[in-house]
Formats: sequence, C-alpha cells, structure tokens
Amino acid sequence: MTKAAKEWGVSRTTIYQKVNDGELSRTADKKIDVSEMLRVFGEPISKKRTERSVNTVQSTPLNSQSVQYNTDIEHQLALEKLKNEHLSQQVNDQKKLIENYQQ
Repeated sequence: MTKAAKEWGVSRTTIYQKVNDGELSRTADKKIDVSEMLRVFGEPISKKRTERSVNTVQSTPLNSQSVQYNTDIEHQLALEKLKNEHLSQQVNDQKKLIENYQQ
C-alpha cells in the first residue's frame, strides 16, 4: 500500500477507501496489482514526470530553430559591424585625401 501510494501520489487512506468501496481490488495475499492501480488512478507520478521530460526533449526542435535564428541574427550583426567599420575607414581615408589636397 505504501509503495503504491508513493508511486501514484495518493494517500494510503485513499487507496483503502477505494478498496472498501469496491473500486479497487486486491489479490488474495492482500496486495494491489499494478494493473488495478493503472485502471483506477492512471499512470504513476514517476511515469508522468518522465513523459514531461520526454515532451520537453521533443520540443527541442523549436528551441533549435530559435537558437539557429539567434545565430543567424548574430552573424548578420557581425557582418553589419564589419561593413560599418569599413565605411568608417573609407570616410577617414577620404578626409585624409581632402586634407592632402588642401595642403
């Protein structure tokens, strides 16, 4: 009873009430079969946590797309910075050229 209560996240009292109400049956040796727990309470909590973890892992493609998008943006930003530096250098070169002509 204690093990089942922990795995399914229900109290022992709830399990005993379900047995007394006839909703949950026990074996001849007074144990509760896993199939009975599944039938009455659904998947155990530990299994639900595992499924949530799997769902999180399965949502990774969306995260991968976000990461790829961010990487693309970062590359574009780096390219624009290089262009800006190049243009600044051209402006400085032109200023020097003008100064030379003026002298």
